Amino acid sequence: WQPRIDEKLWMALKPYFIDVFTRDRLQHLGEMGNYLAQILMLIGIEFGIDQIPRDAARNAIRAMPDQMRSAAVSWAASYLEQAKDDSGQPESDAANPSRHPDVLWKQKVAPWLDRVWPAEPDLRSQSTAEQFALAAIATDKRFPEAVGALMPHFLVSRANEAIHSLAASRHPENHPRAVLNLINALVDPDTRRFGAMDLQNILDRLSAADPQIVQTAAFRTWHDRLRARQ
Repeated sequence: WQPRIDEKLWMALKPYFIDVFTRDRLQHLGEMGNYLAQILMLIGIEFGIDQIPRDAARNAIRAMPDQMRSAAVSWAASYLEQAKDDSGQPESDAANPSRHPDVLWKQKVAPWLDRVWPAEPDLRSQSTAEQFALAAIATDKRFPEAVGALMPHFLVSRANEAIHSLAASRHPENHPRAVLNLINALVDPDTRRFGAMDLQNILDRLSAADPQIVQTAAFRTWHDRLRARQ
């Protein structure tokens, strides 16, 4: 289970919580620190953007090892995924509009990430990049907006989980240009096996949805790479 905390417990922990996030203390916590990283995201996203001062939250994220930062972003991606139906697609806007992934992204996740996530390039990693991509893929109509906002956090990686999730989504049909931008910024050109199969599926769908996309340099490059492996 993901970590849970209610607002009453948070008020009791609040005076002490942020002081845990020093490199020495987090090092002693080991993998248990991942839960604290996720709770940090929960507090800022669910309880309110002002619950933790911006600089304190940023410094906490800077103090985390990469594994903890990846766990933090993973919580945000899972948070957006929670509004999916059994088929893995976003529920209708009318079902529960306040919990639709686009609403959660616009009103909660995007403002928090923009406020607290450090911009330093040396904090990027393959694991966090893939989790940021999964967060973008979890949105619906705001997918192009999410890709654009998260682009500074992407890093070329194997990204097999993100590729698979993208292939299972409707984004190739609904947002072909944004999908191509995501692939170009995230996916390692040497991706093989199942990732390559999903990529070919995605490219076929992009060209069907937007025939003009085949004229772009990015599409031609990926098409030629995949064809050369066949």
